[in-house]
Amino acid sequence: MTAFLSIIENAYNNYGKLYIDSSGNLAVEQVSKWWPVSYSSSEKEAINKFMHDHINDLNNEGIEYFQTGKSLSKAQEYLDYYTSKGVLSEKIDVYSNVYSNWMKYLPDELKQQAFSHLLLPGTHDSASVKIDWAHPIEHENTSWLANLSKTLNYMPGINNLVENWTATQSESITDQLKHGVRAFDLRVAYNKADGQIYLTHTFTVDKLDKVLEEFKTFIDQHPDEVVKIHIKPDWEHRKDTYPHIPDINKLINQNFGSKLFDLYDYGKRQFKSLDDVTIKELQAKHKNIILTYDKSYEKMHGNQIQEDGKWHNVNSVEEQLKAIHNDLDHLNEETTKSESLSVTPDASTVFHYRSLESMARDINSHLYEILDHYKHAHKDGHYLNEIDLDYATPELIESIIQANLSKDFLHD
Repeated sequence: MTAFLSIIENAYNNYGKLYIDSSGNLAVEQVSKWWPVSYSSSEKEAINKFMHDHINDLNNEGIEYFQTGKSLSKAQEYLDYYTSKGVLSEKIDVYSNVYSNWMKYLPDELKQQAFSHLLLPGTHDSASVKIDWAHPIEHENTSWLANLSKTLNYMPGINNLVENWTATQSESITDQLKHGVRAFDLRVAYNKADGQIYLTHTFTVDKLDKVLEEFKTFIDQHPDEVVKIHIKPDWEHRKDTYPHIPDINKLINQNFGSKLFDLYDYGKRQFKSLDDVTIKELQAKHKNIILTYDKSYEKMHGNQIQEDGKWHNVNSVEEQLKAIHNDLDHLNEETTKSESLSVTPDASTVFHYRSLESMARDINSHLYEILDHYKHAHKDGHYLNEIDLDYATPELIESIIQANLSKDFLHD
C-alpha cells in the first residue's frame, strides 16, 4: 500500500466517510469540514476499489457509510460550495464517481445470484428531458400543437405547459448512467418529415441514434456494468413506426453488436430468461445490454425478452402507492418484474401539482417505505428487478442500489 493509500485508510478508520470524484480529488469528513486532496491517476483504481469494498461496512458498529444518501448529499453540498467560491476549479460530481461502476464492486454473493434477483434503479420515459420542438412528428392529437409552438414562438405559455407535463427526467441518459441507473424505458417513433427515428413521449424528445451512442460510450468505458433497456414504439406513433423496425434494429446492432444479451442458448438449444443467468456470467461474457419488451406490443428485436411490469394507470399519488403496496403484499403470486412510481395525470392532478416534477417529488418521497416493504415481501424467493422513477435524483438512485447491500437483501 502506498503512503497515500495509507493516509486514506487512516482517514476512513477515524472518520468512517470518504468520497472521491472523477477528476481526481478526494474529500474526507472531519467535524463537518471537507478538504479536497489530489492523487495520481495511477492510484485512482486502487482507491476506487477501496471505497467500494467498504460499502459492505454499512452495518458495522460506529460506521455510517452512504446510508440513505445523506452522507453523499452533504459531501456534494460542501463541494458545490467550494466550487462556487473558486476553491475548486471545476464542479465535482460525487455520486458519479461512486456509482458509475457499482455493479463491478458488488459482493460475489450477489454476483452469483440470478440477474433477475438484483434490484435496479430505473427511469420512466428515460429520454424525456426536453421537448425537441424543431422536429414535430405528425399525429392527429399532437401535430397541431407541436407545429404551433414551432412557428409561434411568442406563445411560450403553451410550450411551458406541455414541457411541464411531458418531461419526466432532469438528467441526460449519460448522467443517469453515471449516477447508477441501470434500467431504461425508451419510446421510439418514425418521423415521416425527415425519415429519422426519434425518441418520444408523445412529443419528440431526442434522436434514437444519439441516445444509443450514449449507451455505447458508457459501456465501453464501464465494461462491468449491465444495462437493461425496455424499448417499444410510442403508442401514439406505433402505426407509422412498425414498418421501420428493421431500421431501429440496425441502429441497435451497430451500437451494441456482441454486447447484446443472447436470448437463445445455442449450446443447450433453448431460450433463456434473466432467471437463468448470473450477474457474474454477464460480466464475464461482456453481455452489457439486455433488451426487453412487454406483451402489449409486438417484439421488435430477436434478442428482446418479454418482461411485464405493472402500469396501474391511476390518477393520484395515493392510488398509485396503494397499488404498489398491494403488489408487494402479493409478490409471490405475481410475475411482475418492475414497479413504476409514476402517475397518469388527469385535469385535477395537473391543477393540483402544476408540473410532473412536483408530482414526482411527492410520490418519490415514499420510496424508502416501498423499499422497506419489499425487504419483507421478497423473502419468499420472488423478486422485483427494477423500480422506475420520474425525476430520479442521485439520492433516490443510491437508495435503490444500497438496498441490495443490506442484510435483508443478501439472499440465502
